[in-house]
Amino acid sequence: MGIPQFMNSNRKNAPYPRHPFWQMTWYMWVLLGVFILYAIIFQLLMVHVEGVQHSWITAFYWTLMVMSTLGFGDVAFESDIGRLFTMIVLTTGVIQIMVLLPVVFIRFGPWIERITRVRVPTAVPASTTNHAIITCNNSQITLGLLAHLQNDGVPTYIIQPDEQEAARQYVDGLPVIVGEADTLETFKALRIHEARMVVVNDRDTINTNTILTIRELDADVPIVAIAHQEQSVDVLQLSGATHVLPLKRWLGEQLADRVNTFHSKLSDIGAFGELNISQMTVEGSFLEGKTIAETKLRARTGVSVAGVWDGSQLKAARTDSILLPNQVVVLIGTADQLKLLGSESSPVSKGADPVLVIGGGRVGIAAAKRLAQKKMRVHIIEKNPGLKEVLSEVCDEVHIGDAAEYYVLSKAGLSQASAVVVTTNDDAINIYLTSYCRHLNKRVRIVSRITHERNIDASHRAGSDLVLRYSSLGVEAVLAVMENRTMMVLGEHLQFYHVKTPQSLYGKTLAESHIGSDTGIIVLAVENENLLTTNPSKEYTLALGSTLHVLGSADQLQRFRERFQG
Repeated sequence: MGIPQFMNSNRKNAPYPRHPFWQMTWYMWVLLGVFILYAIIFQLLMVHVEGVQHSWITAFYWTLMVMSTLGFGDVAFESDIGRLFTMIVLTTGVIQIMVLLPVVFIRFGPWIERITRVRVPTAVPASTTNHAIITCNNSQITLGLLAHLQNDGVPTYIIQPDEQEAARQYVDGLPVIVGEADTLETFKALRIHEARMVVVNDRDTINTNTILTIRELDADVPIVAIAHQEQSVDVLQLSGATHVLPLKRWLGEQLADRVNTFHSKLSDIGAFGELNISQMTVEGSFLEGKTIAETKLRARTGVSVAGVWDGSQLKAARTDSILLPNQVVVLIGTADQLKLLGSESSPVSKGADPVLVIGGGRVGIAAAKRLAQKKMRVHIIEKNPGLKEVLSEVCDEVHIGDAAEYYVLSKAGLSQASAVVVTTNDDAINIYLTSYCRHLNKRVRIVSRITHERNIDASHRAGSDLVLRYSSLGVEAVLAVMENRTMMVLGEHLQFYHVKTPQSLYGKTLAESHIGSDTGIIVLAVENENLLTTNPSKEYTLALGSTLHVLGSADQLQRFRERFQG
């Protein structure tokens, strides 16, 4: 990502403060002059006092060694006057290099920072249209959303009120605009009337003020607000937000839906046009023990297997792959086709086995409510006794205590549980509890919440079958709104991408392209001349100018570009 090449015309010609610069220049000239003077005196004393002839290189070498206090001693005076001169040179070096130079650099530092701040833009170019604006750039949601929008070619700008932070981010290549998110001038400079969408992702109180400010300028621009508190949803809507995303509630519901996959015939994930995407567990179904080709799923129902969850990885479907009981298949088809498949399938019988939810915060409560709606028995563990009454209204059993204690887990029914949902907001605790539960119950399904991307692999190593991250959910939710589609959350790292068909694939069928086998990317649909073909067959021929709508990770997308775009 390069540094953005847009500048504010009001700032780029502003005079830089010159005093520190000239001070540094003056200091360097004085230092150079003293250095040359001492070298000349060295030569004179050596010839007329010591009676020794040295080259000018030796003279400058001796002066540098003494002034820098290194003093190797290979060239030295024998006379008292020479040694007195050496003491003067040494003292001068200590004062100039060890005292004055740091002081000058300290004064020079703020000047450099000020120059950098002057260069950070406060407005977008006058030709900017159809761009996205993000009002908070300190979150992982912002960075993930920025990367995705730039991949899709959408100009995106993020507002940063702090000039020093803006300077650092600008040098790092982020498209930062310096300004306050609650002033009319900032949004005028951002050409709010031409914007495609504004995403507000700060504290709920600040988001409310920002939305009211935007609405004073433009009544129609779409505003997506991320609500951090459930009670803020109505306030943000009344303030003028077009879409309000209660992500913590949705995160709990998504975690619960992953548990539902192991209990139901089909578990819906999302839709793209007329195409529906669902998941189904292999265990206990007619798929178990067969290859995808042997199931004849597409011939019988029209439904295709897009991928197979094998542990924590979603793998591209291969016709010769044998479907195992611990796997979950991702299915693509129309609503009627999936309904037909559902009539042929039977849910996995788990009897009265409960689902154990660890953590009774906003995410945990949302997960428990969703599981209760699915008629599942829910046991929950929570440290705070003050939440017991609230949790009792949702869960079958509430256990107050520390989930890290064996007695609490045992009493809550871990040994009988069909699944565990870990929902605390501390990654270290979640990984610890995942590992503990996995060792106590080898067969239980574990779905875990993770905050930081660096901990995803650690959570899987600890025993999580599936991991969901708050920021990934936020990115997908905003993109779904922007692209006017249903939100689809398959798992961590997996995103919905739009890519132009590479020239190397023109005229090839999907089978001949080997996109899935070479990169792992799943092709959901192909758009060509405004005609959208969902769930294309392997015989579909890729044409000039077409666009692929795919599911995959960022690494898989990079692999696709390296493989097919060079």
